[in-house]
Amino acid sequence: MSCKPGPGEEGDLFLRLSLSLYMSCNSLNSNAEVGRLIRVWLSGLLAHEGGRGELVLLTGMHLYSGNYEMIGPILSQTTGLAINVSAGTNKASNSSSRGLPENPPFSFLTYHSPILFTGHAATVQTLWSQIQSEEQIVAQLATVPVTPALSSLVTGYLPVHCLTQLITCRLPSCPPNLFSWLPEQLRHSAEPVHPVLCDLIAGCVTYIMSIRGKPIVQ
Repeated sequence: MSCKPGPGEEGDLFLRLSLSLYMSCNSLNSNAEVGRLIRVWLSGLLAHEGGRGELVLLTGMHLYSGNYEMIGPILSQTTGLAINVSAGTNKASNSSSRGLPENPPFSFLTYHSPILFTGHAATVQTLWSQIQSEEQIVAQLATVPVTPALSSLVTGYLPVHCLTQLITCRLPSCPPNLFSWLPEQLRHSAEPVHPVLCDLIAGCVTYIMSIRGKPIVQ
């Protein structure tokens, strides 16, 4: 718990893997002292430059919105472990998520099948809220850049994933630049179209219609 991410890409990789593995360890947070150490450790991770990355933002949004089942695919893709989200069973299965990277960095670990129990995820959410508020997540999303030449051939966790999750999970507010960010991303997109970009467009239309109090035409 004393390790901290270093600078550069290696530090970012350490952050992503350590955060994902911590999320998968249901035996942690067993007592108040361990919880205090983890809170200090998480604070250091989120304060790192990589703490503003797409994986961290996505995890935070899923925790706040209670979409624990969506965290499993993120952890699986990051660690190479087949991580299932369960309310209390021992059955594990492979996870997948539309638009997320298909080739995890450590595929030789896939013979493991850890389970992320929702009770542990709720505990992580409590710790997370003491370090990073929903408003801070939204503020960070206001600074994400567009992805050059975005298409379905571009893999990994992208800003388009974060903005799509934001518009669908209904956090307290949307970044003020969202509706100027989207046209800019469209101008920097290419074929074949990234599937999540279509989801973001649909989400924005739904959001605009709902806040104006008009019926949504399917």
